[in-house]
Amino acid sequence: MIEQFIVWLKHKLHRCSKPGCWAKGMACFYPNGADALPDEWVCAEHCHDAGYCRCCGNFWAGVDSFDFSRTGLCENCNAYLDDDSVEFDIED
Repeated sequence: MIEQFIVWLKHKLHRCSKPGCWAKGMACFYPNGADALPDEWVCAEHCHDAGYCRCCGNFWAGVDSFDFSRTGLCENCNAYLDDDSVEFDIED
């Protein structure tokens, strides 16, 4: 009963859903969510362990490129950040 209350309270206060962690969580979403409401709140430290991308908050567990990623980012966020970090020559 108390555990259910703690889970509810953490969700309402947007705190990390990992037991024992009360850090501010980010909105995380399961694939094919019917609504725009977050399915879970997880802090940046525990996102990858819970299967979520630390940048976009989407669920990516089970995808090899995500599971073995050192950055904790999904393919889309990795590609986006790689594209933005490219320096262009002024002549281009």
